[in-house]
Amino acid sequence: MLKKGNVLILFLFVVLTFFLTPSFATLYEMITGTNIRSGSWADVGFGHPEYFEGFFLSSAFILTLGIILFAGKFRYWIFAIVIGLESLLLLVIQSFGPLIVDACASLIAIILGEAILFAKRRITS
Repeated sequence: MLKKGNVLILFLFVVLTFFLTPSFATLYEMITGTNIRSGSWADVGFGHPEYFEGFFLSSAFILTLGIILFAGKFRYWIFAIVIGLESLLLLVIQSFGPLIVDACASLIAIILGEAILFAKRRITS
């Protein structure tokens, strides 16, 4: 059974993912040097094509950070499953550039999460 605190933390990370999507889309544009706002997604009818790449980048970073900080003993298994499914989706839609950027964002989130856990252990002991 899920604890109330765990559900609230999960909800917080999902909300953060959606609210930070435009910021991560801008970051993606700065990293890759592409203008994703003028892509073919505008022709399909989406009002904000930057949300597509920004969502994947923000979910890769924020969910990885959340999993590393709060998943406990099985955090690497959960991380592998979640990021593996996201990577599989990006491969299916043949989006290889964002896959590399998402992998780097996940790696940065792992390093940041482990540094936070290390500092927490160091302070509490």
